[in-house]
Amino acid sequence: MKATLTIFALLALPFLAVAQDKADLAQCIQATLEYPEIAEVLEAEWTNQEKVYLRHSAITMTNPPHFTRLFKQLQDTDLGGIDFEVHLIQPGEEGFMPSEARDHGIIDISGAFRGDRMSITLFAWFPNNPRQKLSKAYVLERYEDGWKVVD
Repeated sequence: MKATLTIFALLALPFLAVAQDKADLAQCIQATLEYPEIAEVLEAEWTNQEKVYLRHSAITMTNPPHFTRLFKQLQDTDLGGIDFEVHLIQPGEEGFMPSEARDHGIIDISGAFRGDRMSITLFAWFPNNPRQKLSKAYVLERYEDGWKVVD
């Protein structure tokens, strides 16, 4: 019986990490957008652009995933400190997205937290060239000073 409880406790350890909040999500998004591979694309494809539209499309459900709940709490100002003005498109607001969003480019974002790790997926339509796309997935880990993309 003790062995079974010990094994169960060891399996549960990854889920006992500190709960994430919207600041963690903002740091993860910021770290991903500043990751050299993505920063290069933003710099090259979003030249002369001032805005980036981040959209999270979520299925409406009674108990949405943790990522969706945190994304709904984010404000545009939570993602300061990067070279672009970031506008968030909340789940359910896709139909009200300004037409200028197509001109400025749209980045679809989704993800999931698991303890001190997060997976994040970006799918982007480039501004003024909707046929050119970017699709990337990253894993981030919590460090002392925030979140960083794992190489």
